[in-house]
Amino acid sequence: MHYLYQMYNRGYREISSEEDTIGYYSRRYKPKYKENLGPIPIQKQAHKLLKTCESGEQWAKFAWENGLRFEVCRMLGQEFNAALVHDVVKDLTVCFVDEHIRLFMQYVFRPQPNGQYFMIGILFFEFEPGSTGDNDDLKMWTYTFEPDGTTMIYEHDKVNNTKTTWKSKEPLNVAKNWEPRPAFDDWEGLFKMKRWEIGELHEPFQGLPNERRWPWEKV
Repeated sequence: MHYLYQMYNRGYREISSEEDTIGYYSRRYKPKYKENLGPIPIQKQAHKLLKTCESGEQWAKFAWENGLRFEVCRMLGQEFNAALVHDVVKDLTVCFVDEHIRLFMQYVFRPQPNGQYFMIGILFFEFEPGSTGDNDDLKMWTYTFEPDGTTMIYEHDKVNNTKTTWKSKEPLNVAKNWEPRPAFDDWEGLFKMKRWEIGELHEPFQGLPNERRWPWEKV
């Protein structure tokens, strides 16, 4: 296992080159860029660094220390299976990809007052068996979590064009949603997919379908 500090290009289903990654951030952090990218002094430092930046890792380390955007792709040998995105509101989004380099699930972690990260949401696509297209999902599931255990599940069934919502009848045990702020280059805690035992996320709910295809229940 090793990391590439390069961008996952979801549209093309590929990892951008280091040169393209640095080029993207060089354009993004130009002076007077309209998007709110953080304090002006930090933006100026970022712009200056990117003029001479020699690697994606060099940029990512600066960005991590200063609350700016960067991405890191996890490689298992030559196989790419997940990307971590640190965005401008300092959320950490873990993007899991399938054998087609297609996004099928996201975990979103948000920094909390105690200095740790709490998983606030999961987005999961259930694709048609044997399909390879981005738009071949049959269902889209969204989980949202609160630190007090309040949990919501939203199902969008594209086949039947229905949307269903469930709210936990009692607080969920969210102990496994927490992650300490990692040291740079120590991302494995955030990349962990299997966080819950079979059925554990579903116990506080009534009316959920019996058929469950969650990836963490297969790992």
